[in-house]
Amino acid sequence: MYESSVIQHFIEQGKKKGIKKGFEQGLKQGKKKVALEVLIEILEFRFPLNKVQPLKPILESIEELHQLRQLRQHALQVSSLDEFRSILSS
Repeated sequence: MYESSVIQHFIEQGKKKGIKKGFEQGLKQGKKKVALEVLIEILEFRFPLNKVQPLKPILESIEELHQLRQLRQHALQVSSLDEFRSILSS
């Protein structure tokens, strides 16, 4: 019986870690999704929608949250969509 309680303990610990890891991944994905949505909303507010649409697949392919946040700052500051495109391609 002792072995089974020890095994059970490790199984429970594994489940907790798996839940925590899943939660952290979900949180990261959620933050990324919100950052992407805000970035696109800013661009669509500032520039013609038909000019912003082609950029969506490029923006959606960005995996790093910090990059999306940096691009959001640029989207607020640039004077033209061409200037934003230039930053995006660099």
